[in-house]
Amino acid sequence: NLPVTLTADLVDSLPAGMTATGASTTCSTATGTGVAEAATGEVRLKAGAIIPAATAGGPGTCTVTATMVATATATNTIATNALQTVAGSNAAPASAILTVLAPARLTVTKTVTPATVAVTGSFPFTVSCQTPAQTYPGSVTISAGNTGTAQVDIPAGSSACQLSETLASRPAAPVNYQWQDPVYVQPAQTVAAPGAALTASITNPLVSTMLTLTKGFAPAAINEGGTSVVTMTLAQPAGAPAATVDFTDTLPAGIVMATGATVGGNC
Repeated sequence: NLPVTLTADLVDSLPAGMTATGASTTCSTATGTGVAEAATGEVRLKAGAIIPAATAGGPGTCTVTATMVATATATNTIATNALQTVAGSNAAPASAILTVLAPARLTVTKTVTPATVAVTGSFPFTVSCQTPAQTYPGSVTISAGNTGTAQVDIPAGSSACQLSETLASRPAAPVNYQWQDPVYVQPAQTVAAPGAALTASITNPLVSTMLTLTKGFAPAAINEGGTSVVTMTLAQPAGAPAATVDFTDTLPAGIVMATGATVGGNC
């Protein structure tokens, strides 16, 4: 058994949707290292490469490797007689299948509450997964009804996926309202199977920042010349920052401050 030299380039023509980069070879030549190339639509081992002689331990081999990217499952075949050497050619084709797994599809539903406060606009979000550790951006457009959906494709095999968004990424809150922390329903914390349909949701609550003023008499009915205590209550929604206010209560005809009465309160 003797070394065998290629008399012509060995060309692996790639199927549609498959590309290669970074080709290399362990084959040698009469003057040094063999040459492997990755070009558009092919991987090539240049003529002059030498296949080593067989040994007592087994056949003589050398390899050509390249990094492949594919958009769909495909069969890559090197045809019969594509390998031309001083000792002859390959009598049968060589084939391998590269399977491309369908991604899992995550549908994210977003709702702005309360529905009585009309909100429109684009709400960006991020899906962060493990295996591999990667983030995937998405965006939901809110229109009529204060709700919307968006879909994000996640590679099969991803796990521990989590939704997140930031206050700065949301549209400005309507006048007299402010955003509260989002409420998440995260996707199922399982390994995403090929083609799986996953769901998750984000609710964005709005809280009113408008102050309210209520007023009441106790008792509400008195005899002429009698007295009643009026109480005025100022309030603002939970979560709103403290506010400095002042107001004037103009009494209607027929109502006056009682003699010796004082004004108090806990503001």
